[in-house]
Amino acid sequence: SERKPVTTLETRIQSSPLASTAVSAIGFSPDGKYFVAASDQIEVFTVDDDGRFISIEGDLPQLRRSITSMSFSSDGKLLALGDSAGNLHVWEEWKSYGAIRPESTMLAVHDAAAINSLAFHPSDNRLLALGGNREGIVSLIDTVTHGIERLKPVERQGNQNNRVHSLAFSPDGQLLAVGGESIPITVWNVSERKPVTTLLDEEWKVVKDFAKDGSKSLRIVSPSVAFSPDGSRLAVSWYHEAAG
Repeated sequence: SERKPVTTLETRIQSSPLASTAVSAIGFSPDGKYFVAASDQIEVFTVDDDGRFISIEGDLPQLRRSITSMSFSSDGKLLALGDSAGNLHVWEEWKSYGAIRPESTMLAVHDAAAINSLAFHPSDNRLLALGGNREGIVSLIDTVTHGIERLKPVERQGNQNNRVHSLAFSPDGQLLAVGGESIPITVWNVSERKPVTTLLDEEWKVVKDFAKDGSKSLRIVSPSVAFSPDGSRLAVSWYHEAAG
């Protein structure tokens, strides 16, 4: 079948509240009918049947910090945003934006450290995983009770920046893959809250051998992790770099 050309938002954003800022997080709602773009401000667009983006006028809560990450619950009812100061914003009824002011909850989760990645569980819409610039820790948030569980990395590299850059649940929700900086790429059992395995163990050993040398410093960085749709494969991106 013939592919439709990609629609660009460039002309619309030029006249929007986002025009003077760098857009740092974007996302489509699960039903594909809405598109959200964020920086230190947020704009919501509807997507019509012809693929055109139409900005919705509305009043969202004011943000104190720039948004750094975004995720929708699989049922589309919740929109979660992480900011540069470690705050988690969870918005309910966000689809009513433009008609009413959406109810929102803000949780201080990461002690002033930016939240780099957010991922809702694929079937449990109240379970949200997040990670950022905080000792390689992944936080599991119950969006109803606001309870927080911490998954600490199985290992850390010295005093390096142990950031979490990427999170991905397997399609069945049983596993959570975590990639970051100066921490091993780890797959967790979600229900047991225990690590199942680490990946690229030989490459991690190289990092530790450099640390033993004392004269050189190296770190491993994994910017992205992703499961295949059937959950049988896990793709990771990674590289070594000199530690400053």
